Amino acid sequence: MGMTRKPSEHVERNKTMKYKRQPQKPDWFYSDDSKIYASATFGTHLSNEWYEFDDRQDALEMVNLFESQRFVDNFTYYNGEYYLSEDIIWDGDCIQNLVNLRPAEIDEMINAESAF
Repeated sequence: MGMTRKPSEHVERNKTMKYKRQPQKPDWFYSDDSKIYASATFGTHLSNEWYEFDDRQDALEMVNLFESQRFVDNFTYYNGEYYLSEDIIWDGDCIQNLVNLRPAEIDEMINAESAF
């Protein structure tokens, strides 16, 4: 279960993302209002994960690598965006309530993929 690539391998592909695995938040976490921040944490666990992305598209590049069963069960990809599967009403192959849907939060998706 988990990502096919470790986030550190993704950092090599995507130089704009910052990633750290450590118990406490890194100094750069929430240091720039123009960035998107996300984390997957459990107290002060050694495997807490901290992320900084330039924008939503930057974050979605990493999310596209997710394939854990928990992620697949809880999120639906449709027209370039992820949504909580439980919020979707289908009409055949189309989403009936697309106007009222909000894209899934990056934190929600990272937590679904994390070990916690």
